[in-house]
Amino acid sequence: MPTLTTRDKRLIRLAEKGGNDAALMLLDVVDELEDTIYDLKQKIDNRIKEIETDVTRPLQERIEVLRDNLASFKMPNLDTLLESIRGQDGRNPLTMSDNEPTNPQIGDLWYRP
Repeated sequence: MPTLTTRDKRLIRLAEKGGNDAALMLLDVVDELEDTIYDLKQKIDNRIKEIETDVTRPLQERIEVLRDNLASFKMPNLDTLLESIRGQDGRNPLTMSDNEPTNPQIGDLWYRP
């Protein structure tokens, strides 16, 4: 047995209730509106998919460029970097005080050649 469409079901209900020509015309208008709405929904859904594609494609390309840059980035040796910032143990060449150090070295704030 074939399945009935929504339109066929409405026509059967209309006939059972004794619908007239005006009700049948109204039913046709409702069906046309539903078809128009369905077509518009399909167009909107397609446009949304196109927009998503247009937005995500450049983002994906940018992510790939960033991944390539990250892969080529070399981390500096942190021990060497920290040692250059800290200086040698026991000395702080950047300390400022009212008393000049007795043995200033090159790089100290108090050093005068």
